[in-house]
Amino acid sequence: MVKLGELYNYDIELIVNLIKDKKAKNVLLQIPEGLKTLIYSLVDELKNKLMHVEINVDLTPSYGSCLIDSDVTSSYDLVINLGHEKYPYWSPPHNVHFIDLLYKKSLSIDVINELVSKISGLGRNIALYTTPQHKHDIRKLARVLSSNGFNVVNNLSRTVIFGCWFSDLDKVLNNIDAVLVISGGYFHSIGIGLRIQNSKPIFKLDPYEQKIELINSKVYEVLKVRYSKIMKAFDTRRWLLVIGTNGQYRPNIILKLKNLLKNNNVNYYTFKTALLTEQILKNADTTTIDVIVVTSCPRLPIEDFSRYHKPVLTPGEAIMVLSNKIHDYVFPW
Repeated sequence: MVKLGELYNYDIELIVNLIKDKKAKNVLLQIPEGLKTLIYSLVDELKNKLMHVEINVDLTPSYGSCLIDSDVTSSYDLVINLGHEKYPYWSPPHNVHFIDLLYKKSLSIDVINELVSKISGLGRNIALYTTPQHKHDIRKLARVLSSNGFNVVNNLSRTVIFGCWFSDLDKVLNNIDAVLVISGGYFHSIGIGLRIQNSKPIFKLDPYEQKIELINSKVYEVLKVRYSKIMKAFDTRRWLLVIGTNGQYRPNIILKLKNLLKNNNVNYYTFKTALLTEQILKNADTTTIDVIVVTSCPRLPIEDFSRYHKPVLTPGEAIMVLSNKIHDYVFPW
């Protein structure tokens, strides 16, 4: 069995001392999806060091620090959320603490040299972003880029991005020639692409596969799908708003959408859920509903419901339709 510590660095003494300081008798561990099978070794470590502490692992999905169920966490003295950082738009329950999981394998010098070669003709001003698991690679990459004549324009202490939050990207966008994202998969780099309307070259640096990829063509394919959903939503009269909970409850956005719907004489209904899957959505959907807007996580319409048989929109897309402003794509709201 592969152990968590073989792939990721984490501070076991910090965790143990936190449990002791809080005098916690029952502790819940939360870990990102895809890593749950690796957590057994950490549980064994904690049991050996803290024999009288009950250690549970949260099996519910843990896609980010916005998706923390306060009803679950309230049952524990301490909740340790591994591999995420605090969500900027929401304060979690006081007993939730975030602990770094840092991927051990850094970007190789060969990959970095390949990157330098690929971006050399694009310009000199670069923005760097990453996920929490790779944030320790940022300064090394910035140093290499600087030594090759590039200017990293964003704040290196604010490089961690979320699926719907992109740090200081908006502030530096007009001053950059390309964006570099250190992450596995396409989730975060495509989020960047949607946020900036695919207006700059976006490179994904994958530490797991040690590969570099220009992903603008993938963003373009996503945008084509999104605009098809947007166009199908025009002139529809019955909408369903799906509202989230805890960190995914967004009252200001919900109020804005409701006001726009009223101004457009659109009939709407609201359903609330902590978790949204296709089956859950189908349980609420009827033939009389024309459009569904997910106000909880704006990535659900893009990744999970892109093939749904009727338009499932993000808040930004819904605002585009209801405001009749479709020239500039809005993500996330």
